[in-house]
Amino acid sequence: MRSSAKRRDNLRFALNTGHAALTNESIDELITAAGSTLGAVLICAPQRDLFDQTYDAHSPAAGSGLDLSALTRLPDTILQILDAVYPNHDAEYLDGLAAWERPSGA
Repeated sequence: MRSSAKRRDNLRFALNTGHAALTNESIDELITAAGSTLGAVLICAPQRDLFDQTYDAHSPAAGSGLDLSALTRLPDTILQILDAVYPNHDAEYLDGLAAWERPSGA
């Protein structure tokens, strides 16, 4: 019989950038805290209303003000998943650029 620790070797943390923004948590700090348990990043943003209340709307991250710069340091082994509800392919493309565009020379 396998130990309970052994059965969880494949269990990984999936960081949702929109949920992190809802709670005002730093994506960079969450990535660091997750360490080797990080398996995926779900990329989206919350929605803010006129009263500055936030909602888990899975909106596009591009243009939301969400800082995705921490994603540039992730290894290719970490899945990065576009998790927003997109109104069109252009919005999906812009989220891809926001998440994965690397500075020149990187």
